[in-house]
Amino acid sequence: MHYNNQNIRAATDMKYWLTLKEQLQKKMDAFKKSETVPEMAEMLEAIDAICAYRKFYAAEIKVREKKRLEGGNVMPGMIFEEA
Repeated sequence: MHYNNQNIRAATDMKYWLTLKEQLQKKMDAFKKSETVPEMAEMLEAIDAICAYRKFYAAEIKVREKKRLEGGNVMPGMIFEEA
């Protein structure tokens, strides 16, 4: 099958999972170099794909809320260090 001049084929679960992780790493590397909004958007798309594949959305929301309440979230301009 072809889409936008690209070949498309079905992947095994393991191959798809490995590809998602590789894509996230590539997007993170690209963002580190340019730090632009489009690169951040591509990184978030990769994260969304991983969350959808692993069905992390409901669990992720609970973890974020717990971390926020415990004070373990990231705050702009702040660096948290172990005491």
